[in-house]
Amino acid sequence: MDLLGNIRGLLIWDAAERLRHLLLPAPAESWTSPVLLRRGDTWCVYPDGEAYRADRPDRTLPIPG
Repeated sequence: MDLLGNIRGLLIWDAAERLRHLLLPAPAESWTSPVLLRRGDTWCVYPDGEAYRADRPDRTLPIPG
């Protein structure tokens, strides 16, 4: 039984740069319905809508250039 859910990764397509990025959740991260938010030059990855509304990202990453 997989207690972390069914999300195995997050595929991001950067339309402006025409680049593909793949983020994989760490073993302790449970991404059930991930939300990706861009803030300036940073991506915020939220595991679900509730974490997004509470502004509790699992990860904050620089956007590769």
